[in-house]
Amino acid sequence: MYSKLFSLAIIFFLTIFMVACSSDDDNGGTPTDEVNFHISGDVEGHKSGFATLVQVEESGIQQLFFSMNDGISGTQTFSLNLYLSNTGQDVEVPTQGDYSIGLPAAQDFWVVYTDLSGADGVEYGSIWGASGTLTITESNSGRVSGEFEFTAEGNIDGMGNPTGQIEVTEGVFSVQLP
Repeated sequence: MYSKLFSLAIIFFLTIFMVACSSDDDNGGTPTDEVNFHISGDVEGHKSGFATLVQVEESGIQQLFFSMNDGISGTQTFSLNLYLSNTGQDVEVPTQGDYSIGLPAAQDFWVVYTDLSGADGVEYGSIWGASGTLTITESNSGRVSGEFEFTAEGNIDGMGNPTGQIEVTEGVFSVQLP
């Protein structure tokens, strides 16, 4: 329970920080970076929203993750984060190529999808089972774009068993580098 609340709190504060710090441009400050994907299993439908690359320094080590959600212009129904695994070393913006999605420190990226459409947010991925691929199709000094797909298991029950599963397909995103 603590892990779930802690993850939601971090995502909430980073989202507020990103929205508050976004620069005003010709489109009135609305982010042009986006994410789109299909989801099935415990959560069904097509999701779209905005995406950003977040770089964090913790204990002197640079980390990064792609943060995506639909809450900028209305009610937030999902949060999707692809974290570059913490290897105890600084991380760089990924170059073009294929990367694996899995459990923390076992793969290149790990994923946390949070379904916020109900009264309580339900997490998938995180420390539970997840597998998939992230393909970076563009990586230059101004932008990172890519495609992704993964399956992830949901929160665990009192016996330590996953309570559900989602499958994300046809995921695409594009973010401007800070």
